[in-house]
Amino acid sequence: MDGLPPRALGLFPQAAVSKGHENATAENGPWVITLDAPSYFLVQHAKNRALREELYRAYLSRASSGDLDNTAIIDQILKLRLEKAKLLGYNNYAEVSMTMKMTIVEKAAELLEKLRSASWDPTVRVVILICRFWSIKEELYPYFSLPKVMDGLFSLAKTLFGVDIEPTDGVAPFEEGLKVGDDLKSRRSTVVMLNRADDEDLER
Repeated sequence: MDGLPPRALGLFPQAAVSKGHENATAENGPWVITLDAPSYFLVQHAKNRALREELYRAYLSRASSGDLDNTAIIDQILKLRLEKAKLLGYNNYAEVSMTMKMTIVEKAAELLEKLRSASWDPTVRVVILICRFWSIKEELYPYFSLPKVMDGLFSLAKTLFGVDIEPTDGVAPFEEGLKVGDDLKSRRSTVVMLNRADDEDLER
């Protein structure tokens, strides 16, 4: 778990508690790593390359075994794509895809191979560089409090769409975690959804 920021590390004991490990803590574990999106923090931050690779490969191989195995569906899609390519006079579907792109199959395959061979490394390198040269991630949180973000969101809506939105308490949201605002121009209620996890981060 070396390299994970505190807010990311806190996700894994929560998963452990849900699996029956009542005394799990962020500092001492045990930590349960799932293939849910939040666990992908590990690929971005973990210093252990083998762990990043293991999670990356497991993440890409979801729905490939047991009752969740969708290999047959993928095989059928590939078969139909090849059939389409042949009908159009191409050798394979990759050639069909490349007809509207500024490259050829061989060059695309060469690039993909370079990415595949080290695909669990670039994300963590980016994070390391950011932390090393700027060290601003935690310092930015005060500037992104929820009220400031909402003001920015409403300002962007006005710039892009010409609508003035103002928060209102007059309409009850249909789900906890939603914020409701009024479009002052048309008087139509506009619902703005905030992801709960993002909401917590914004309040920091």
